[in-house]
Amino acid sequence: MRYTNRFLATDRNKRSGVSGCGAAAVCLVVLLAAAPMSEAQPQADPDVLVFNRLDQRLTTRITHDGEPLPAEQMGQIRLWATGTDYSHMFHFERADGALTLVPSDTCEIGSYDLEMTTPAGNVHVKVYTPLDEMPRTLEMLAAAEGITVSELRERMGLVTRVGTVEVSFSLPEVYYEGQAIELELEPLENVVHTWKVNDDVVKQGPDAYSLHYVLEQPGFVVVEYTATRGDRVVAEARDSTVVAQLPAISWSVPKDVEFTLHATPGYERYTWSIDGVPAGTGRAFTHTFTQAGNFTIECLAKEAAAGPRDTFLRIRYNVTVTE
Repeated sequence: MRYTNRFLATDRNKRSGVSGCGAAAVCLVVLLAAAPMSEAQPQADPDVLVFNRLDQRLTTRITHDGEPLPAEQMGQIRLWATGTDYSHMFHFERADGALTLVPSDTCEIGSYDLEMTTPAGNVHVKVYTPLDEMPRTLEMLAAAEGITVSELRERMGLVTRVGTVEVSFSLPEVYYEGQAIELELEPLENVVHTWKVNDDVVKQGPDAYSLHYVLEQPGFVVVEYTATRGDRVVAEARDSTVVAQLPAISWSVPKDVEFTLHATPGYERYTWSIDGVPAGTGRAFTHTFTQAGNFTIECLAKEAAAGPRDTFLRIRYNVTVTE
């Protein structure tokens, strides 16, 4: 008997400039758990959906006993997070054997649990909304208001006035471990640009008007920018964000059963470990647990084939091995 897990991955796109929803191109990857499921329950495939933009439409196949579930059997849908219903954030389109999610204008960054009722039982889908690839959001909002981006920044309180130069940047609310902050400001003449992350200088110089910084550890992060001319500060700006770990995937597998995990493509080096002990390399990892218990499998993917090569992806499994 053999079980297979696969990653879902978003494309990496390096962006620069100031953005209302984030100035860094990030990549969110989630692993689909492959715990054995009862054929009596309706199933969703994939059962994890990741929305990086408001214009995405994602569909999951809904089956029951291997057959498409009729649309008329798809009942009430709720989207939960911390006990609150966020169903208003999506439009739900039902079709035979398929459920399509379309973000609404009220969609927010977060992690949600979708539950849909059917006569055969409830369907569960994990929904992530990092919204990390929304391009030039400030420019789009300014165009809709019929004003300039500078006027919009002023209205939103994003401009810090120091000296004679206005500078601003905005970070997403959440990054994930291994992603990079990408910021680029307008070059200024005869100044020294200084970037600090949590009070540590990470880049400095007359040409340092851009920042590329890989977030290696979870936690709270403050990014500060200062432009100085001699002893005089002529511009400064700051913003904060939170670096989180991708949620660990919980699943179970019987002992003495071989299984295979497939890492997301797009990296050149993959290393696997079990409870911190090296266990293999390469995109595919095959293993058989011979003892029951709880184990942690980790895959570290490095050297991205596209985008910043120093970013990385860390995926963890919390595995319960049953008798």
